[in-house]
Order: sequence, then structure tokens, then C-alpha cells
Amino acid sequence: MLTYCRDALIEELERCEYNRNFLLEHLDMLPHGTLKIKKKEGKEFLYYSYQKNKEKIEKYLGENTEENRKLFEEQNNRYKRSKKSIQNYKKLEKKLKKAIKILS
Repeated sequence: MLTYCRDALIEELERCEYNRNFLLEHLDMLPHGTLKIKKKEGKEFLYYSYQKNKEKIEKYLGENTEENRKLFEEQNNRYKRSKKSIQNYKKLEKKLKKAIKILS
């Protein structure tokens, strides 16, 4: 009976590790950070900036349109949710490892 419980916990741990790694791989693809509007030659353009390894990075998004701002906000929110999910997976992995150790 204990072996079955331990095996189920190991499977759950593997699933958590897989999901966390999947999110980590796709996290850098999502734009995140602070949205900025810059004017050039009378036109407005959208940029976003964020920090990575204590270095400020700024990227171009496109013209300042409602559609581009909404798209950035959606993707920025997805980035934040993914970061939170990664933290939750780490906490769950820690608990699962502890439970597996107790059952071993």
C-alpha cells in the first residue's frame, strides 16, 4: 500500500517538474515589463522594457494602437500568471519530495 502511494507521489513530482520546465522554456517568449510610448517624427510607437541580469532591455512593439496595447497587456498578464505557476510548482515539488522521503 505504501509503495503505491509513493509511486503516485513520484509520478506527481515528475508531472510538476515537467510542467515547471515547460513554463520556464516558454516564459522568455512572452513580452513583459513596462510599456512605454515614444514619439518619432510625429508618430507614436510602443516599446516595452524589462531587466534581465541587472541589464535594462528595451524592445519595439509597433505603432501606438489600442490593439497593440491590449495584446501587450494580455501577454504581460500571461507572463505574470506563468511566473506565479512556476512558484507554485516549486512549492509543490518541495512538499512532494518531503512526502516521498517520509514514505521511503
